[in-house]
Parts: sequence; C-alpha cells; structure tokens
Amino acid sequence: MDEIEEKIRRISLAERLERSLKIVKSIASDGRDLRMSVPVQPTDEDVFLVTTLSDATRELERQKLEIKYLRQLICGEMTIANADIDLMFEDWLKDNKDV
Repeated sequence: MDEIEEKIRRISLAERLERSLKIVKSIASDGRDLRMSVPVQPTDEDVFLVTTLSDATRELERQKLEIKYLRQLICGEMTIANADIDLMFEDWLKDNKDV
C-alpha cells in the first residue's frame, strides 16, 4: 500500500484536490460507486481520495503551526523593533529640538 500511496503523492496536492473534487462530483451526479480494483491500484478512487484528504489535512495542520510560529516571531520582532524605533526617535528629538 505504501508504494501505491507514493505513486499518488507524485502528483501535486493541489492537483489531487482538484481531481478529488471531480471524483466526488461525478459520483454525486452520476449516482455511481467509487471505482476500485483488486489488487489495489493508484487509480482506485477510494485510495486516491483517502490519501489526498489525509495529506491535505496534515498539510493544513503543518501550515497552521507554521503561521502560529511566524506570528509569534514577527510579533516579537515587531515589539523589539518598535521599542528600538522609539528609542531612536527619542534620541533624534533630543538632537533636533528646533525641528
């Protein structure tokens, strides 16, 4: 099964999500079942959908953690930068009282 999932993952996640949407739409509009075979193949819709949705869920969670980290990093840097700018501005004001 790992080899089959590996073959599926050679396709970009975005493309797989688009294909997944087409599969679901086709099943709904045609009233058909998922296309599956024995033995399992990378083209089997059930395996394709499960692999794609699992990967998409993991990617969303990864990106959510990355955004959280970047927000903390940026906010921390912005706080430090603002404090530095305030200090620089105070010094500038002291040097340019006439302005």
